[in-house]
Amino acid sequence: MLIAMAATALAMAVFVLVATFAGENVAGDGAGRFWALLFAAGLGLSGLFLGMLGLVLLGEGARERGRYLVPVATGIATGAIIGALVLDGASRGAVLAPLLLLLLATPPLREGLGWLMRRGAGGRTR
Repeated sequence: MLIAMAATALAMAVFVLVATFAGENVAGDGAGRFWALLFAAGLGLSGLFLGMLGLVLLGEGARERGRYLVPVATGIATGAIIGALVLDGASRGAVLAPLLLLLLATPPLREGLGWLMRRGAGGRTR
């Protein structure tokens, strides 16, 4: 879960950073650009520290590269959706709804979905 949240924070940091330089209506003048860059830097640092914490807590399991694919993909998708909604000025409920995507990063749900997909593929080949 920490890896997914790290990917979410890093994706949002990149999204805000790009939007800061791409659009004038996002940052406004000097002070708005400064705060947007500070927000992107804070998100980036938070993402890096969450990622490092997740790797440390995994211990020996950190060497298994296959366990990162779904959490990182889920985190990037969530970060992009939330970044777009925040920059668009969406309400709090609309911004919090994409966080439900992070549930896909939890091991029990990931294993259950994997079992269903394997079961469905095995039934078609017979």
